Amino acid sequence: MELDINKVQSSLRIKGFVEFREGDHIRYVYYYNGLETSIWTCVSHHSSNIKEPLINKMKRQLKLTKNDFINLVRCPFTKEMLQKFYEDNNYLT
Repeated sequence: MELDINKVQSSLRIKGFVEFREGDHIRYVYYYNGLETSIWTCVSHHSSNIKEPLINKMKRQLKLTKNDFINLVRCPFTKEMLQKFYEDNNYLT
């Protein structure tokens, strides 16, 4: 399985993540009520597609199942659903 890097990046921004450029990587940090949380992930500037090993790493960093991560990227998992998921699992405290 592969996911398009542009789609992943766009989806993260739409869902409440803020982008920070750090050297060869782009870091995405989840913000809740205007505050930075401890939920984050990174992608490389040089990537074109995200392959299985990185998908698995990113889903763990984002505290999601693989299916939820894919749905986050493909958009059935909305910004509101993600926030509720993080709230319900006490990831935002």
